[in-house]
Amino acid sequence: MARYLNAHLAASSPAIALTHEPTFGTPETGAIGYHWLVNKTADSQLYLSHSGSTYGFSSYCEFYPGKGYGSVILANRVGLEWRLGELARAVHEALFGPPAGLKALEAMLEESDYADVAASVSLVRQRYPELHLTEDYVNGWGYRLIEAGRPVAGRAMFAFNVASFPASANAYDSYGDGLAATGDKGAAISNYRRSLELNPGNDHAREMIAKLVQP
Repeated sequence: MARYLNAHLAASSPAIALTHEPTFGTPETGAIGYHWLVNKTADSQLYLSHSGSTYGFSSYCEFYPGKGYGSVILANRVGLEWRLGELARAVHEALFGPPAGLKALEAMLEESDYADVAASVSLVRQRYPELHLTEDYVNGWGYRLIEAGRPVAGRAMFAFNVASFPASANAYDSYGDGLAATGDKGAAISNYRRSLELNPGNDHAREMIAKLVQP
């Protein structure tokens, strides 16, 4: 796998280089290439990743062409792709440090207790214009706050995501989770319904609505 990563970092073969080209979407919002997911980090650095699981094993691979760095993490349990991705990013941050803009944003949000996420992002971008926040990154941030026992802060991150990506069914679904976590059933149901309008196949939203409307 180390040799495989080195081959992709070098990308000297036209066939390998072709797999890095987006065929759907853009790196700013999340693109799909031949085999790879193509994205940008919080400081606008390009990175490519892929994960999978089968027969009791999980794997995650990512690499950063601009840094000449990549990692592969394997586990002997199925369904750990998301956790392996989190671990890979933690290793990357330990080696390279957190992006300056992201660090400044985290500090500002903590100081204000997430009172106005949009205003904080705008202020930080004035100093760090490279700050790049994807829908998935903000979504994960919100859920980490909820898991840490801070549902109001998590709800604020989800609200920012809905404002930033108003056509995303997943953003409304997560905002519904944040509202439900803070006890606002009416607003939660409204956002789950909006998510279903955008994605009628969203079973989670349908299940949550049924749960919340029960007396």
